[in-house]
Amino acid sequence: MIIRFVLLASVAFGTAGAGNGEISKSFPSALADALVRDPDVAPCARSAHASSNAAYASANFDLSNVALRDGARMSVVTGGDSCVCGNVNCKIAVFVRNGNAYKSVLSDYGFDWKVRPDGTAVVTSHDSADVVFRTSYRWNGKMYEVSERAMVYLPSNVAKPPIRDVTFAPGASSTVIRGDKLTLGFEDQWSFSARAGQTLTVTIIKRDPHFGSFSVRSAEAMLGSASRGTLQVKLPQSPTYEIIVEGADSSFSSYTLNVTIH
Repeated sequence: MIIRFVLLASVAFGTAGAGNGEISKSFPSALADALVRDPDVAPCARSAHASSNAAYASANFDLSNVALRDGARMSVVTGGDSCVCGNVNCKIAVFVRNGNAYKSVLSDYGFDWKVRPDGTAVVTSHDSADVVFRTSYRWNGKMYEVSERAMVYLPSNVAKPPIRDVTFAPGASSTVIRGDKLTLGFEDQWSFSARAGQTLTVTIIKRDPHFGSFSVRSAEAMLGSASRGTLQVKLPQSPTYEIIVEGADSSFSSYTLNVTIH
């Protein structure tokens, strides 16, 4: 039995992707029905008042195909109306086809996509004019799994993890975090867990002239910021916190910070 995959994405993607076939507007009704069951698409389909789900999908999405090395076919649907899309990013949904049934196996937003012959998928979404997020997916036979996420600075094509963990050695209350790919609008984000009532102390060990500032925030609020010296914050109730490090200008900056929790 040949399994077929369906990738749905925004019309903003244009001709992105690998191995695109001829674009079609003919939508299988079962695929259209599966598409409009997506929580992000359903209200938009209802508000469009189209004569059918297939009519709505055909009016707003394009269909092309990509062949996989194992002989399976990737049906790539690009499109989306202004209700589905936000800024330049639009809905991406992947469905696996078994006979005439379609099952959702990936849901994302982006403006660009690639489908490779080995079945992996890459989705790129805009964060700002200069910064994009790039997510790579791997098909495990049942679902698409995230294999890598990267934040990319387009002017120099520099990539780094969108968020990193602050790690402590066993029994230690202090650690050091470093970065060297920091510029204005291309910040570093560090995540850590702590108990409410503990005190966080962040101290600059090393910085250069292009270093901007660092701040601490919980899920609910900004807790404090500094551009030099030491920042001390008593942590409120929150499961996780973040340290955000920002550059001062368009030149790349490096830094070293000491992080202590007690």
